Amino acid sequence: MIRIAVYDDNKSRRESLEAFLQLTPGYEYAGGFENCSSILEDIAVVNPGMILMAIEMPVVDGIDGVGLVKQ
Repeated sequence: MIRIAVYDDNKSRRESLEAFLQLTPGYEYAGGFENCSSILEDIAVVNPGMILMAIEMPVVDGIDGVGLVKQ
């Protein structure tokens, strides 16, 4: 089972991905977030095996989010 966290400021897209992942065998929706402002805390709590994220988001975008996770 692969746990997936979703970072996207588009609420409809987050909800669509949640529904898709819940219906797809082998995947589990770990949580959805509207930006990467607390990404380190988020992933410590939800413990995802994979992160899907948008590039352009308010506050902290996907590019900066990847940099934070890589550290």
